[in-house]
Amino acid sequence: MKNRDREKFPNVVNGIPVIDLDSQKFLKVWQGPQHPGVTGNISLEVTLSGDEVVDLKTHVGYLHRGFEKLMERRKYLQCFTIVCRICVPEP
Repeated sequence: MKNRDREKFPNVVNGIPVIDLDSQKFLKVWQGPQHPGVTGNISLEVTLSGDEVVDLKTHVGYLHRGFEKLMERRKYLQCFTIVCRICVPEP
């Protein structure tokens, strides 16, 4: 029974899981960058085998609201007012 359960998880080489997405045994899902249950800005890269999570990578601080594009056509001093209005903890 233990060997059968172990088959669901990817092989590990040097501490890194080897995940073959082409075998269609695993599914990679992105959650985020914002989720109602998460405080702050985080994006999750989840690898699933059926209903079980076999690998999870977090990308913390991922936030895009378009303020970079707003600042592209402004002078340096004009960007200060935009930066002061960015509230990163509240997406």
